[in-house]
Amino acid sequence: MFPYGKYVVLKTLNPAPAEGPLKHMNDIDDRAFRMVCDICSIAPWLTRRLQPVIVGAGVKQRRVGPAYQIFPSDRTVRFEEMEYELPRANGWAALKEAIAWIQKRKLPVTFPFEFRLTAADDIWLSPFNTTPGASISMHQYAKMPWRDLFTQAEPIFRAHGGRPTGPNGTL
Repeated sequence: MFPYGKYVVLKTLNPAPAEGPLKHMNDIDDRAFRMVCDICSIAPWLTRRLQPVIVGAGVKQRRVGPAYQIFPSDRTVRFEEMEYELPRANGWAALKEAIAWIQKRKLPVTFPFEFRLTAADDIWLSPFNTTPGASISMHQYAKMPWRDLFTQAEPIFRAHGGRPTGPNGTL
């Protein structure tokens, strides 16, 4: 979900029979996205106007195949990332609050948030051990300031019961 956009890229996982060879597809055009990010790194005030054009209405793709083939997308635009794991019941509220915080301050956040819902599992060190959860990843273009942005956003996620995820998915 882009903080200034009207649309989201939604991915779902549904068991389905194979439909033949998988055609490689990306969610968005990385060249256009890189251009918008570069412009916004030079003129941050344009972020609110340019970001909504990155993903327009009606972007629909269907990919059927093993999850390890259909979910990854090539990412050639470098970014920094921070991820929090939260109780599922708090996930949506935390995401809405983080986006409202960005919009209110007119912060130049060019990358979308990634929001995932995860089922409970029985893995002892999992953040979702015995309870379903939500994951929120916040990203920022690598050429733009990100340390202060993430530091200032952290209280929002912590207030909703969030815990940061380490570099290998550990808490």
